[in-house]
Amino acid sequence: MMARNIQIGLLWHNYPSENLGVGALSYSNIALLDKVLDELGVEGSYFIAGMMPVQDNEFSSVTARVVDYRQFSLRAMATNPMLAMEIRARFSKCDLVLDLSEGDSFTDIYGAKRLVAQTLSKFLALSAGAPLVLSPQTIGPFETRVGKFLGGRIMSRSKCVFARDEQSFNYVRTLAPVAPVELVTDLAFALPYTKGLHTFRPDAVHFGFNVSGLLYSGGYGGGNQFGLTIDYKKFVEQVLEKFSSRPDVQVHLVPHVISDRYEIEDDYRLSEKLCAEYKNCVISPKFRSPVEAKSYISSLDFFSGARMHATIAAFSSGVPVVPVAYSRKFAGLFGSLGYECLIDGKADSTDSAVSTLERAFAGRDELRAQVSKGNQEATRRLGGYSGFLRKAIGELSHG
Repeated sequence: MMARNIQIGLLWHNYPSENLGVGALSYSNIALLDKVLDELGVEGSYFIAGMMPVQDNEFSSVTARVVDYRQFSLRAMATNPMLAMEIRARFSKCDLVLDLSEGDSFTDIYGAKRLVAQTLSKFLALSAGAPLVLSPQTIGPFETRVGKFLGGRIMSRSKCVFARDEQSFNYVRTLAPVAPVELVTDLAFALPYTKGLHTFRPDAVHFGFNVSGLLYSGGYGGGNQFGLTIDYKKFVEQVLEKFSSRPDVQVHLVPHVISDRYEIEDDYRLSEKLCAEYKNCVISPKFRSPVEAKSYISSLDFFSGARMHATIAAFSSGVPVVPVAYSRKFAGLFGSLGYECLIDGKADSTDSAVSTLERAFAGRDELRAQVSKGNQEATRRLGGYSGFLRKAIGELSHG
């Protein structure tokens, strides 16, 4: 029997994205799909629905396959409800829909609007009869009764749920016991990069520091939205004071969310301001892609940050790293790989957080060995997701 052309729906994929982490997930998932399709000799095309406007998508730089992209905008749908039906109609033509939920947005902790967008988009795919797969991501938490109901219902109706950490895996088991769930890891571990692309002065240890503009502002509404026990501003200032004053250290401020539209989200403008205030600091380039960001980070000697995919870029390229966690997704992801060195922003004090970072910097050679071991486990876990795609696409192509 001849293999047929299959259509794959990709939900909540954006490339490029102002959040380089979302771009990294989207790039990695499509690259993995392209590899599976090529290995199986199957023709395929993509229907993609994401947050960014149509004119801003650049998926042609990621894949040579045909891409039909639509923006999923609640505001536009409120004006023209037929837009939702058009997306549903496109889902009805898909043989499979892979949903990233932008990595960690399948939750209600970011507010009602994002919850509505995430759940509506998933129900549109399910109601169209498309098999829905939740690609590797953080699941939950859902703190409201409505969120728990909707999240559980969606997962129970999904073809498979891939949790990128043990906490999410256990959460799915509790909230949706009948949902088929597998434990893997983050897709960005497979993001390609070029090591050695950047060279720095040889007489210093190069410390990359990602400062989150969102945390520095106290969250979207200010007032410590994420319930941090550390004073994030003071933490950033103390770290910069200590390390920028050392002649043997070069501090690199590395923005990982670069947004000209939303200053509260933007790491870059904040990093420019901090770079001007502290001596012996440099700022990384204004990255155009997650691959560029990872290539730069891979050339550093040590890294710390509050944007999770900046820390994954470091870890997956072999750089000793101290994530600064503002939610359970950090400890869940890195802990599942046997890596325990992180700052818990919702439990630690500011002083203890700074001390943790200083100890880790001093013991970075030991951490490098732990990172290497963790990457072996990450590769093994991603193999489970690749295997699922290979089997599912193989069956579809001859169905």
